Amino acid sequence: MEQNAIEIDAADALPESSRRDFLKVAGTATAGIIAAGLAVAAAERPAEAAGGVLAAAYKTANGIPVPKANTERMVAGSMFPKGTILAPGRVIGANDRINVAFVGTGGMGGAHVHHFADDYQARNIHILGICDLYEPRRTANKAYAVSKGAATDAECMAESDYRNILANKDVDAVVIATPEHWHAQVAVHAMEAGKNIYCQKPMTRYIDEAFEVHDTALRTKKTVQVGSQGCSDFRWHTAGKAIRDGKIGAIVSGQGSYMRNSANGEWNYGIDADANQHNLDWERW
Repeated sequence: MEQNAIEIDAADALPESSRRDFLKVAGTATAGIIAAGLAVAAAERPAEAAGGVLAAAYKTANGIPVPKANTERMVAGSMFPKGTILAPGRVIGANDRINVAFVGTGGMGGAHVHHFADDYQARNIHILGICDLYEPRRTANKAYAVSKGAATDAECMAESDYRNILANKDVDAVVIATPEHWHAQVAVHAMEAGKNIYCQKPMTRYIDEAFEVHDTALRTKKTVQVGSQGCSDFRWHTAGKAIRDGKIGAIVSGQGSYMRNSANGEWNYGIDADANQHNLDWERW
């Protein structure tokens, strides 16, 4: 906690720094978190490191090297291969129906499909695509959307390769709920293809991927929402108002936490007994 407090004070002492640059500098200078993370990333991305791309992904903020988004990785043969077909997004009027596709339809992604399908008329949406590497999931989720009237069997794509979904020029928005190591690549490709996106938390796995998603959003001017709803929960607004109103006195320390009290533990998921090499594209995963 003391270290965090020192970092916050340091931000006030560097008015010439942007918040983004300060966070990157603070992370590098105080704990080496960014440097360590990139070292791990480099080890996991041999093609990138061999080509000198990782070294090119640095700039200087206040004299300290920090990573930045590097679009050189968006080329064939590297971590984020460029999409083969990039479809420009259509111009949407205020009352136009939004055509939505889902990439990743497991636990949370499947819940999204059901919620959208159950409420499709009020949301004014139509489901045009379901993508999942596990065939039973994409089949079942498409069938559910069709049964609710939110999709038609002829129009709704059921794909294992998300790029086929992005190539559909009629898709306006993509809901990304894949495992997190796919978040950044699908998000960047979707925006490049003219799609607005909603991405489950965490937005990315590595910090350099987060900068790439951020910069792509600014460049493409696509709408991006990240599913960290807990951070915007009403309880935090209530606590903030109580603090601003002076109802709890001078604040000298604050601490928050989140946990799941479950006999199964946190973030543990079962393996579908029916999964096999014929219905699950494990290599692509």
